[in-house]
Amino acid sequence: MDELTLARYEAQGNDFLIALLTERELRDLDASLDAGGLTRSDVARVVCGRHRGLGSQRGHVHSKGADGFVLGVHKATDERWADRIRMHLLNADGSVAETSGNGLACLAMASFDARIIGTGPSIPFDTDAGEQRCSVLNADSARLVGPAAPIRAGDLAQRRSVEVAMNPVGPGPEIPCQLEERIRGTFGGDLFCLGTGSVGNPHLVIALARPPIGCDCHELDDRAEELAAAVSKLGRIYESYFSTGINVEFVWPYSSHPLQPEQAWALQMSVWERGAGLTVSCGSGSVVAATLAHRWGFARSPNDVPNTAGDGGTEAHLPSTYRVNMRTAPFPGNSGSGFDYWVLTVPEHLEAFNRPQLIVEAERIETGLTMRLDQTPLLLDDLVATTESKR
Repeated sequence: MDELTLARYEAQGNDFLIALLTERELRDLDASLDAGGLTRSDVARVVCGRHRGLGSQRGHVHSKGADGFVLGVHKATDERWADRIRMHLLNADGSVAETSGNGLACLAMASFDARIIGTGPSIPFDTDAGEQRCSVLNADSARLVGPAAPIRAGDLAQRRSVEVAMNPVGPGPEIPCQLEERIRGTFGGDLFCLGTGSVGNPHLVIALARPPIGCDCHELDDRAEELAAAVSKLGRIYESYFSTGINVEFVWPYSSHPLQPEQAWALQMSVWERGAGLTVSCGSGSVVAATLAHRWGFARSPNDVPNTAGDGGTEAHLPSTYRVNMRTAPFPGNSGSGFDYWVLTVPEHLEAFNRPQLIVEAERIETGLTMRLDQTPLLLDDLVATTESKR
């Protein structure tokens, strides 16, 4: 294989470069890379670079590169759709990621657009975190719980959603004592609780009384760059305490419960992602953060409370026994910074946390992006030189 063709998809602000391959094509890719002394991680670092990665200048917030590199491996033929797909996910720095809620949504939508999968019953996707099932939903069924309704030909031009069955929220790695002391020393009385959780990938959640820069929520629009810098600095430091890395979520109340002011009606979140750094959103992190916030008694809300987090943006739901609504509220001047915040709400009662379902809108940004594999060594050298020049 001399050339790799990719498409860029986005879900909730997370963007991924996706290659859809048969098992034979994957073997050919690995053989070509091995012959050149390269790995998939090398390709990920090159194509995901924000300044020199794949992409075009179209005025999009992320016009180059991506948060992650996804290989979707299938057995689809001209006669039938694939009955399951294997996801190989690498972060922008080339490290392997177990799973990603938004990444799975993008892979499912890319597979649907390429006619590799259909609609109706959910399709299993094999990840390093185990099997997760996805369904593509049309515009009419975007907020319905259960199997996707068939997509009519006229729906293809409409915005579509993907339902991802997330793993149950389980325990995460133990927090080192030195890190806990450091976090408590940094935030003092603003710290409500901290803990870890996992949906196949690990998360550190820090629940605060107010944003981590010590301001009120209504001041964030004017202090977006300051908040982004703080999350980047603290996230990088806190992640370094874990040998295999960790995603770091900061959450704080967006509004209080009208009947119980001590509990949050909704939460705002900013995230530092392992292997990607500061990102616009994190689907799995949203699931873990909202779950732990509810378990701690930090957040509660009645069902079907509308979110008013700002203008525009996408919305996601975790139906069944668990729901998270997320709306983006873009900060001025954040183009290219990869920062935004999301509003999360949790229902009044949570009796079970099995397979929370994430429903997100996934959108195709670009197709037909190609990379010649024999150019990878030169691009890697250029990437290293660019990185070292910034230090």
